[in-house]
Amino acid sequence: MYFWAHVNLPVKGPDGLYHYNDDFVAVNSMGNIDVGNGTTFDGYIGAAQGFIIKPPTNTIVFNNGQRETGENSQFFKTAASGIERHRIWLNMSDKKDVFKQVLVGYATGATNTLDTDFDAVSMSANTLADFYSINSSKKLIIQGRALPFINTDVVTFGYMAAKQGEYTISIDHADGIFNNGQDVYLEDKTTGKTTNLRLADYTFTSAAGTFNSRFVMRYTNKTLGVDDFENSEDGVLVSIKNKIVQVSSSKELINDVTVYNLLGQKIFHKEKVNSTDLEISNLQTGNQVLLIKVNLQNGYTSNKKVIMN
Repeated sequence: MYFWAHVNLPVKGPDGLYHYNDDFVAVNSMGNIDVGNGTTFDGYIGAAQGFIIKPPTNTIVFNNGQRETGENSQFFKTAASGIERHRIWLNMSDKKDVFKQVLVGYATGATNTLDTDFDAVSMSANTLADFYSINSSKKLIIQGRALPFINTDVVTFGYMAAKQGEYTISIDHADGIFNNGQDVYLEDKTTGKTTNLRLADYTFTSAAGTFNSRFVMRYTNKTLGVDDFENSEDGVLVSIKNKIVQVSSSKELINDVTVYNLLGQKIFHKEKVNSTDLEISNLQTGNQVLLIKVNLQNGYTSNKKVIMN
């Protein structure tokens, strides 16, 4: 759902035209975004409150069972849902009159394709700037992605700037793993600079225009190569040869191993491995990227990515 914030009056610009820097508050099953002045959605739609939706069906049902007595003058926070969610809110601003917020999250039920319940496209209502992640060629102000979270995942960001100047991308707030030490790196494809947004905001200079692939958000400080294995300091090695996946741990016994496809669907699970090595053969899968979750007996979890071809 989209709610027009309608906080500020339009301002006459140097071109002689009037411009809004207000925007739509967007909300779906992943969460909601702020428009820069504390205006957001926390649960209830007041009587006569207009909103916009983009439903997957032509029929929408409203009934009295959806009404709440007394919840008609302000928004109230709803009770926490039972789904697992790990979310991060990013802001783009110029420290003056430009503000745009986006949300990226990993949640139960979301996929890495477009989901009606977890993705929301930008309405491009703010005439000063737009900031969005990109998936399936759509500009998204809310993007849901599949669980389990894999630290090799990558999210592309684009933006529109109405005027040349300096802009800053920063973390507004986060929850789940993003509020528990998970690094978040922003890579600027134009300058080649990578910044850990947990340690510092990133300020960049931009010309006026639309730039749909300048930024990439990732969760490790190095780009994964095209090799068929990934090795890291955690001592867990996952390799693949002749369609056989080999999992090895040099520091601790393996407790269990789970294999997912990129849609988050579980295609293999082995419990009580009790060994430092596990060989997985006869996986019922075609050529695709697989996500390997390895739980060690000391409680450590390692997530790897391999390419089945």
